[in-house]
Amino acid sequence: MAGGGSRRCRRLEAEAARAVLGAADTLLFDCDGVLWRGEAAVGGAAAALGRLAAAGKRLCYVTNNSSRTRAAYTEKLRRLGFPPAEPRHIFGSAYCAARYLRQALPPGAAAYVLGSPALAAELEAVGVPHLGPGPAALPGPTPADWAQAPLDPAVRAVLVGFDEHFSYAKLCQALRYLLRGGPDCLLVGTNRDHRLPLEGGTAIPGTGCLVKAVETAAQREAFIVGKPNRYMFDCVVSEFNIDPARTIMVGDRLDTDILMGNSCGLTTLLTLTGVTTLDEVKGHQEIVGISVVGVLSFSPSSAQAGSQLVRLTVQGQQDPLRNQTALVDKSRSTVTYYITSQSNHTAVVLYDSRNGYVCYKPVEQHVCYLRRMDAWDLQTLQMTLNTSEQRGDQLLRQNNQTEYYREFLGILARQAVDPKSLGEAVQTLCEQTSIFWVRRGEGPGKQRLIYLCIDICFPSNVCVSICFYYLPE
Repeated sequence: MAGGGSRRCRRLEAEAARAVLGAADTLLFDCDGVLWRGEAAVGGAAAALGRLAAAGKRLCYVTNNSSRTRAAYTEKLRRLGFPPAEPRHIFGSAYCAARYLRQALPPGAAAYVLGSPALAAELEAVGVPHLGPGPAALPGPTPADWAQAPLDPAVRAVLVGFDEHFSYAKLCQALRYLLRGGPDCLLVGTNRDHRLPLEGGTAIPGTGCLVKAVETAAQREAFIVGKPNRYMFDCVVSEFNIDPARTIMVGDRLDTDILMGNSCGLTTLLTLTGVTTLDEVKGHQEIVGISVVGVLSFSPSSAQAGSQLVRLTVQGQQDPLRNQTALVDKSRSTVTYYITSQSNHTAVVLYDSRNGYVCYKPVEQHVCYLRRMDAWDLQTLQMTLNTSEQRGDQLLRQNNQTEYYREFLGILARQAVDPKSLGEAVQTLCEQTSIFWVRRGEGPGKQRLIYLCIDICFPSNVCVSICFYYLPE
């Protein structure tokens, strides 16, 4: 996947690979599934990195695996024949979690850790007191005993990493610390990887399964330091003078490696040696299409009484034509966009200013997503309602002045909406369809694997890729 304004996915052949690598100063490598599987190096990986190092490229390693220290990773790289690396080139989720807690916790505060000795060692190295690693047993035979076990008064954070000794006893204790401390007790996870690939094509459950258990018990969302959160990239930037435009992220997972790279403005290279398969890449391209928009043209035509139909033909410099039609109903103060992507997926987006809602309906999925309008929505809606009173060429700027944004909406999967309270426009659009609330995400650091994106352009020459993901239940 190439960086820049146009994110397109292509197989890198020899000439293209030389061009992409030649434009980069720094390469960030995931480890598990990219450089090795378990204790076996991926064929050709060590030699490839050796050539990159000989060419003067800076090599850094960004891994969600929290079961090794930085020093242990440098030793594994050496043992498997990779170019020599210093601990400062290793950015594992254990180290990044320790760094985060050192900055976030007040002096003397401790962390309750569900994790490995490596995670404990990284906390120790930065001076964060901690307790919890290793096996734990329930403190008695009854739930009353479990709820009365002593709590350390210094604990102000619960940190969840890969823990081979994860148990119900630890889950109980983690919940009790979070309930006691409320919002002042931090909940931090090293990563959300649900499976860890091993040699031979097998896999084991990952840390994401453990994080999900604690989130479900606590009914709150953890702050994740690992990919795709950009916090891990920020850790790299704090150590090295890195230009994102000249940096490549190499990984085997769309939902972590590639997503972080995209969020941070990096060029991304996906290997097919780990989790993500080629079929999944193709499916992802079909669902998520981020348009590169050049020219927008408006041509009004007749529609129903009180409405105006405005057809927007969206043409990218490299993409085929994509169609977007806006049905403007001034009598109801609504604008309904019908959007057909290059892969022939259709979505409907309704702006209803009378009732104050924006409603998204991916046609093939028989579901609607709903949020309340804000000031920007109202301003954009008013401009569209006024489109018929303006000449199309007055609404557009030069092509190179088109503004592109990406908006993240979290789906509240358990908050179904009663359509009776939403007004006629939403009821009609979502008849016999489930409706769920969505809310704006707090940034790429909190997002999950993107479920779908809807690309929409407005008369102000602003184009937005609206991407949906599921929030924790």
